Amino acid sequence: MLSNYAIAVLTSSNRWAELKILIDSLSLVKYKKLYIGNVGLINKHKKNLEDLGATIIPLNANTIGKDPSDKLYHSLISQRVPFLREIWRLHKGSILQLDTDTEFIKDDFKHLDMTTDATMHVRGDDGPNCGVMFWHKPERCQEFWDTWEDMWRGPVTLRCPEQDCFGKALQACKINWQELHCRYYNCMKDEWINKDTSIIHYKGKIYRREELRQLCAAF
Repeated sequence: MLSNYAIAVLTSSNRWAELKILIDSLSLVKYKKLYIGNVGLINKHKKNLEDLGATIIPLNANTIGKDPSDKLYHSLISQRVPFLREIWRLHKGSILQLDTDTEFIKDDFKHLDMTTDATMHVRGDDGPNCGVMFWHKPERCQEFWDTWEDMWRGPVTLRCPEQDCFGKALQACKINWQELHCRYYNCMKDEWINKDTSIIHYKGKIYRREELRQLCAAF
């Protein structure tokens, strides 16, 4: 189902171990092209990615969205929209946006509604999580991307700046969304694991990756 999708991953060299896990798991799925958003990759890692056929897109981590509590992380995710926009310029097709600390478990995406413009993942009352996003029709998401990026230039919460900006953009600009629970393609919690879980999101904790993988293997 993802054979026409570009895979989009923002990363830096301090996330290299996680990125290797994600790239290894790509062998489980068919996809169109891998794009890496470079926010501080060292030359050795760039060469490794290029040898794998990835297209590396250089990004400026010092533009918008910085916060002194975690400059690298917030600078990185503030480049989400410029990265997506550049992929759209090169690819002109559907995009699967992934955080570095995600991993494919299997190739099963039957719960996606690809007739919508995009699929966001929600966590019940906690709202959306932007770690995994399916942009089915990017041509119809341009205004939303612009609004999302604009929100980074205003005041944001320190704890979850990306979710804060995303939520404000949702209120300001409407597109045809599919809202899908995180249990399928952005699974972070033990109790969410089910037979259709295809992507886990271990939130930077390698030990959580192993725990989630073991639970998936039980189905």
